[in-house]
Amino acid sequence: MQPNNKDFEFTGTAGDFFKIFLWSILFALLSIFGAPLTMQKAGSIIASRTKVNGRALTYSVGYMEALKFLFVQILLVVVTFGIYYFWFLRNMYRFQAEHVHFADSIGVVGEPAAVTPPVPPVTPAPTFGSTV
Repeated sequence: MQPNNKDFEFTGTAGDFFKIFLWSILFALLSIFGAPLTMQKAGSIIASRTKVNGRALTYSVGYMEALKFLFVQILLVVVTFGIYYFWFLRNMYRFQAEHVHFADSIGVVGEPAAVTPPVPPVTPAPTFGSTV
């Protein structure tokens, strides 16, 4: 075998690198803007197959609300070099839990899916010298 003077040869062009750049941007955007859709779908599937005391649940979150939440949380993870990741997980679970509601109470603001006992009304105690 004859020795070759060229141990390494690269014939890539600027167009090849531009194609790689476009593909990487496309997949990055798909993952960034697709994550809220995935979050919506997964939350809806899990909630629709869950019942509490016989009552069906639903998961209601808007795309922009989920996108904003994920953007802020991921930005904090990146800025803190991953230190914020554990708080991100806690916040993610809390965000999802806050958007689960009973299916028959959609539109009722503030009714969480968790079952809370009713609070009895407080009657004021009689004051000194008053007649009851």
